[in-house]
Amino acid sequence: EFVENGSLKGAFSEKFSFLLFSFSLTDQIKRFGVFPEQVTLRYAYQILLALDYVHTRRIIHGDVKTSNVLITK
Repeated sequence: EFVENGSLKGAFSEKFSFLLFSFSLTDQIKRFGVFPEQVTLRYAYQILLALDYVHTRRIIHGDVKTSNVLITK
């Protein structure tokens, strides 16, 4: 299903409201510079898990980039 303007409002439960208080991966790269390989691999793994999760629900992101990856810790 195509979601206009990237809005997934109502697609996920309230437990994801913490995303409003997150930083983007772009912000973190600007702040800390290049990540060590192990950190990069961990982020890549988590991003792939997230994409798999939304794809199983027939949602296609369509704009995967570091500024659209949110980090909470």
